[in-house]
Amino acid sequence: MLTPKLAFRNILAHGQRSRTMLIVVGLVSAVLFLFLSFSDGEIENLKSGVIALNEPATDIVVYGSGFKAANDRGEDWQHLSTRFIEDSSGILAQLRGLPFVKRAVDPTTAMTLDIIAAGKRHENFFMRGVDVEQPYLIKDRLRMSEGSFFDSSNRPQVILHYKTASTVGLRPGDRLRLSGKDLFGQVVSQEATLSGYFMGDQDNPSLGEIGFMNMAAYREVSGLGPAETMSLCVDLKRGTGKEGAIAKLSGWASERGYKLEFWDFADTPRSVRADDLLHTYGLFRTIIEAIVVIVLAIVAFGIMNVVSVNLYDRRREIGTYYCLGSEKAFLGRLYALEIAMLNFAASIAGILTGFGMGSLLNALDIRTETSGMQIAFGGSQFRLGFSIGSAAFIVAAILLVTLITAVSTIGSSLRVPPLAAMQDME
Repeated sequence: MLTPKLAFRNILAHGQRSRTMLIVVGLVSAVLFLFLSFSDGEIENLKSGVIALNEPATDIVVYGSGFKAANDRGEDWQHLSTRFIEDSSGILAQLRGLPFVKRAVDPTTAMTLDIIAAGKRHENFFMRGVDVEQPYLIKDRLRMSEGSFFDSSNRPQVILHYKTASTVGLRPGDRLRLSGKDLFGQVVSQEATLSGYFMGDQDNPSLGEIGFMNMAAYREVSGLGPAETMSLCVDLKRGTGKEGAIAKLSGWASERGYKLEFWDFADTPRSVRADDLLHTYGLFRTIIEAIVVIVLAIVAFGIMNVVSVNLYDRRREIGTYYCLGSEKAFLGRLYALEIAMLNFAASIAGILTGFGMGSLLNALDIRTETSGMQIAFGGSQFRLGFSIGSAAFIVAAILLVTLITAVSTIGSSLRVPPLAAMQDME
C-alpha cells in the first residue's frame, strides 16, 4: 500500500504539472472517444435501418429440422427451400401463448424479383412479404413519403423506396408486375398495385434496392402455401435467458411432435447483403481504430518529453528517496504508478466529457436526405453511439502509452546521485 500512497501524494504535491497532464490526456481521450463513437453510431444506424428492414433482428430463430445444418454445408437455396415449416399459423398461435414469449411472427423469406412497369423491366429488387398484423417488423421502422401502407384487403400490393419513383415511373395506385423465380426455382409472374413509396426511419441509399409486398402478393410469388414458411422469429420477455428459452422451446416442440430447431439469432447466418454492409463499415471502423493508435503514438512522444522534464526538475526529490534507502526498482514502480494513475484518471474524465458532448449532439437530432451524408452516417440521422468497447479501447490505449512512457523514460531519469539532494538544498 505504500507505493500507491506515495504516488497519490506525488500527484497532489505537483498539482500544476498534474493538472496540465490531466487536461491534455483528458482532451485527447475525449476527442478520440467521440471519433470512435461516430463509428459506433454508423453501425447502430445501419443495424436499425437497412439491416433491420432487410433482415429483422430477433432473439430466437425457428427453422425446420436440418435447415441450418444444410445451409452451413452450402446447399443451394432450391434444396434448402424444401425444409420449410408446415402449419406455421398453428405454431405461431401456440408460441404466442407461452408465458416467456413476448411475440412471435413470420418474418418471411426475402426474394429477388424484377418489377415490370410501363413496358420496362427493373431488375433485382429485394422483396420481402409483410404481415400487416405484425407492424413492429417493418411498418414501425419506416414512414410513407407518398401513398399509404398496405390496407387489409386481399389484393396484391407493393411499396417501394421513394428514390426509385423516378426510375419506375409509377404513381400510387398504378399497376405493376412482379417477375422472377419462387423459392423452389419455378418461374412466377404476378400483377400487383403500387400502394406507395416509403423512406426508412434511418434512411440509406441501399434501401433503394429493397421493396415490400403484402402477404397476398407474397403467397402468390413465393411458392409457399398459406400455412408454410421458411423460418419464424421469437422475441422473449425481459429477463428471459436465451439458452434457457431455447431448451424450453425444444422440449415444447418435442412434446407436440414438431420437427423444429431453435437458434440464437446471433448464431444464424446473415444474408449476403447484410454481411457486405457490415463488412464495409467494419473496415471503416478498423481504419478509425488505426488512426486512434497513430494519434496516441504521437501523444506518447509528447508525454515522454513532459515526464522526462518533470522528473529532471524533481532531482532533489529522487535524490532524497535514495538517501532514505530507496532502490531504483522501487522508484521505477513508484513513478510508473504515478503516471498510470494520472493517465487513467484523465482517460476516464475524457470519456465522460466525450459522452456528455456526444449526448448533447445527439439531442440536436441532426438529419439529412443527402445520399453521401447518409452513407457517411450509416443512416439519415447523425448519431453517436456509445459502447463499452470504445471506452475500454481508449483506456487500454492510454495505459499502453503509459507503459511505453514508463519503459522508455523513467529508467534514464532515475540516474540521479544521492548527493544531488544535498547539493540542491545547499
